[in-house]
Amino acid sequence: MSLLTVADASAAVHKRADAHQQQAVVPSPAVYDFSVLPEFSGTVAQYIPDPFGGVSGLLLTNGTQILCSPDIASSITSLTRAGGTISGRGLQARQLPMIRAFTLTGPTGRTVEDDGLRLPLNQPDITPGPDIPVEGEVLYPLYNLHGAITGVILKNHAIIRIAPNEVGKLQDILTPGKIIRAFGPGHSGSAGTAIIARQIGLTTGNLISLTPEALIPPGAAPGSPDYDVIPGTNVY
Repeated sequence: MSLLTVADASAAVHKRADAHQQQAVVPSPAVYDFSVLPEFSGTVAQYIPDPFGGVSGLLLTNGTQILCSPDIASSITSLTRAGGTISGRGLQARQLPMIRAFTLTGPTGRTVEDDGLRLPLNQPDITPGPDIPVEGEVLYPLYNLHGAITGVILKNHAIIRIAPNEVGKLQDILTPGKIIRAFGPGHSGSAGTAIIARQIGLTTGNLISLTPEALIPPGAAPGSPDYDVIPGTNVY
C-alpha cells in the first residue's frame, strides 16, 4: 500500500469517527410520532396559570382549553401570549371544549414536543403563596387532563382551583354567569392569578369552607414508587 493510500485511509477513518461523534451529540427526537395526531390552531385568550407560579395550559378565544403536561407547559409563556396564535397536534375531547396537546407551535414557528421523559429544569416553587382574595364572574369551568372539573375561569382571567371531590357541592356557585368570591393560597404574576380555594361563595351569600385535606391529598408512603411524585401536580 502506498503512503498516499495509507494517508487517505487514515483520513477516512477520522472523518467517520468525527461524523459518529457529531451524530452522538444530536438531541434525540420525541419517543412518539405526533405527526399522526390531528392538528389544531387558534388565538390565545389567556394563559391558564397554576397556584404555584407556573402555567398549565391556554384558553383560546373560542373557549377551548389547551392542556398539556408540565414537560411542555413550562415553555408556553415563551411561545406565545394573549392575542397571539398557537397551533399544534393533540387529542380533542369527545364532548368537552378541551384539547390534550402533545406539540405546541408559536407564531414564530418554534415547536415544543411532549417527550414524556423529563420534567422541566426550571420548575416553579411547589408551595403556593399566601392567601389571595379573588372575585369575579364565572366564565368557564376549568378542566384537568382527565376531563374532571377542577375549578373555574373568571371573566377577569383569574383562576380558582377546587379539588374535584369538592365540586359536586358547589354546582350552584360554579355556574357561568354567577358572581363569586374566593380566598386561598396561590400566586399572582405576569402569567395571571390562580388560587386553591379555601373558602368560596356567591358575593351575596356566605362563604363555604373547603377542607385542607381535599385541597392537597396525602402523599405516598416513604420508599414507595410514588414517594417522589408531588401530590396534586398530576391533577390540575
